[in-house]
Amino acid sequence: MTGADPKAVDPRSARPETPGAETSAAAPTRSTWVLPREAGYLITAFAALAPAWGLRGSPGPLYEEGFTVLHAELVLQGQTPGVDFHALYGPLGPWFMGLWFKVFGPSIGAQRVVGALLLIAIVLGVRQLLRPWGRNVATAAAVVTSITVYSAGTLVAVAWWFGLAAVLWGVLLLREVPPGLLDGEQTRGPLATSSTPVQFARLAGAGLLFGLALGFRPDLALAVVLAGGGALWAARSRAAIRRAWPPMLGGFAAGLAPLAAYTLIVGPAKAWRVLVTGPVFTLRPYRSLPPPPFADLQGLSRTLSLSPKWPLPAPPLAAQVALWFWVSVAATLLLVAAAWAARRSVPALVPVAGLALALLPQLVQRPDLGHLALTTAVPLAALPVTITTLLVARKSSPRPDILALAPLVPLLLILVLFPAPVLGPWSRAATGQSTRDAGVVTVGDRSLPVAASVQSPVQRTVNELAARAGPGDRLIVAPSDLTRAYDNPVALYTLFADLAVGTYHSEMDPGFTNVAGSSLPDELAQADWVLVSPSRPNLAEPNRSAEAGDPAAQVAFQKRFCPVAETQVLSLWGVCGDG
Repeated sequence: MTGADPKAVDPRSARPETPGAETSAAAPTRSTWVLPREAGYLITAFAALAPAWGLRGSPGPLYEEGFTVLHAELVLQGQTPGVDFHALYGPLGPWFMGLWFKVFGPSIGAQRVVGALLLIAIVLGVRQLLRPWGRNVATAAAVVTSITVYSAGTLVAVAWWFGLAAVLWGVLLLREVPPGLLDGEQTRGPLATSSTPVQFARLAGAGLLFGLALGFRPDLALAVVLAGGGALWAARSRAAIRRAWPPMLGGFAAGLAPLAAYTLIVGPAKAWRVLVTGPVFTLRPYRSLPPPPFADLQGLSRTLSLSPKWPLPAPPLAAQVALWFWVSVAATLLLVAAAWAARRSVPALVPVAGLALALLPQLVQRPDLGHLALTTAVPLAALPVTITTLLVARKSSPRPDILALAPLVPLLLILVLFPAPVLGPWSRAATGQSTRDAGVVTVGDRSLPVAASVQSPVQRTVNELAARAGPGDRLIVAPSDLTRAYDNPVALYTLFADLAVGTYHSEMDPGFTNVAGSSLPDELAQADWVLVSPSRPNLAEPNRSAEAGDPAAQVAFQKRFCPVAETQVLSLWGVCGDG
């Protein structure tokens, strides 16, 4: 098919009056080739759905997936996040998953359905965010977003995915409110027009999603302000913005209701410590990382391999991770510059840049493989728009062939500069290899996907615990070095519905678990069983997590427990004979 995409509008249109006529940053001269509509839908569907299906039975991260499922189960038992068990971020994640489990039953599989839906929502959301610039750009954005977010290789329904999806779709709802509808003299009060109910619902819905986003991750406040504020501002007069505030604030207040309820339940001081002080200040010295070095892999990046074997020339693995980071930072800064330069002629770009800029602190604070997957989709997917907008701002008129190739830029960068950390995991997910490489550990009707290489020893160890433990026995799952309290396999709790979680620190984090005053030493003195995972020195990071903390928990463990069953990947310890 040739000709211009009917939904890609000239960027010189400063104030579109209908939601389907958003301004386009592609260029004054449109591309001579547009992807057929059906092909665009098929490519987007594959990008959104194929990796999710391929990851359905894959090994998950025992730490993140474990506390996502376990915390929801504890909520079903009447416990409160941050009060009865250690939890980071907002309470809405455990509460939502608890409600989900109430309907569908608690399991890794049920949790992964939510994780898959969230990733699909993000892929489609970024596609729609860039739809004003044409079908070519939007389809490429779906592919780039899929490659980026699925590079994590998991379907864990982490709070970040909840919050990011909510912010994305809140921005999209705001963009669907025609600016002209709010500008006219016929509008009296908040949106008194013939289409008031629909537009009112969109504004209230956007506010609701922004409020809910903060219930999942309070640190997404910056994204709400920059992206939501940019979407509200785009091509609207001050009077129109004032008329939009009442329904938006009403929806926002409703979205904040769970967070407000949590604050009332635990008290403002406790809520502040759990939601702000803990994750933002206490944990940061133990999790922050410098920019990835070009010469050496650090932390989780050391597990990286280029698989399947890459047939094209590529930089060394460490350099690929570093390039992914620096390309994403540069793409964000260029996007912000483009949005500022074209803020009047292309106002639709402002919320895109606002969202990318809001993700930048998360990326810079901890640029490991997981956070790169969490934070880089928007600036990379928007690169074609960034490039063409900057060319237009420089008074140059890109040729149609350049416009046709622009959507391929981020894909080519990934292909040439950093295929291993991005295309490697994505290709294993999209082809289903991740699930084929998995084994399953079972205890009764509970199951846990793990790497096939460790399935047998883990199964033997949990079988030993299942045979020896009685209902109500207290179990603690811990790393071998409790002075660091880092990366415990929380998912093992989910195999034993009849055992009690024996510690407040089911999710162990340095700075909380391994410090003086921690409850863990006393809890070990009361526990019946401990499942111990071996230390992984290759994951040592250049931050305070490598430092030994308070030794009290390690002393209590060594004093009370003796080995019952030991393997190289998991050991069971019980109370010693003279216990």
